[in-house]
Amino acid sequence: MIVLRYNLGPGVAVELQEESSVAELKEVVGSQQGVRPENLRVLFAGRELRSTATLQSCDLPEQSTIHVVLPPSGSSCLLLLQERLAKGGQEEQGRLTRLDLSSSRLPSTSSGLAVILKGSDGGRGDGEEQGGGEEVTEEAQAAPLKGVRTRNTFFVHCKSCSSVQPGKLRVRCRRCRQTTLTLSRGPSCWDDVLLRGRIHGVCQSDGCQGNEAEFYMKCASHPTSDDDHSVALDLIMTNSRDVPCIACTDVM
Repeated sequence: MIVLRYNLGPGVAVELQEESSVAELKEVVGSQQGVRPENLRVLFAGRELRSTATLQSCDLPEQSTIHVVLPPSGSSCLLLLQERLAKGGQEEQGRLTRLDLSSSRLPSTSSGLAVILKGSDGGRGDGEEQGGGEEVTEEAQAAPLKGVRTRNTFFVHCKSCSSVQPGKLRVRCRRCRQTTLTLSRGPSCWDDVLLRGRIHGVCQSDGCQGNEAEFYMKCASHPTSDDDHSVALDLIMTNSRDVPCIACTDVM
């Protein structure tokens, strides 16, 4: 089940199969609102979803809120969106639902941490490490983690859960505070997320000229409301290399 908001109207819960396409979603909204489906834009997590994509490939968690907007004909927002989509391939870059910023928090200049991480590779030589490092990382990311979703790379402190939980990164327009902003690029490090004014975009809310992105975190363990935000724990990351704890030697 997903929650649809048409032109910032009230959210409406809709039951759709994971195999359904974004084009089918547009058909549903178009028939309800009396507009042409091809003129609609479907927005989620800072990007426009392609009509040919399936809901499953868009990484939509249960009860995700999706914005469906109808830009005025010939508007600058519409032209910018069309220009970005025409470039091709950029939609997959910086996808918030598949983002991993852990490398920006690993102090590569720290000899102590470097020794631990290097030792976790089983003492292989440089040639072996370069040849198989990517494969090991992919396998570790694909393996299910206890209590954590497969692709989760963010953690938050959730007030409702009163504990550390997997988190999900979301973005909104800093001016109107609606999640209708399409990003010019995705974050490449934690500073892009935590510091103001690093990333801009185009807000699709009617009448809003905002262009500054505001990132925030939500708990991924349960459905949340629009204002239910959590504190980002950017120094906690998934132990994808199975590095043992230096105190108890267990792999957590």
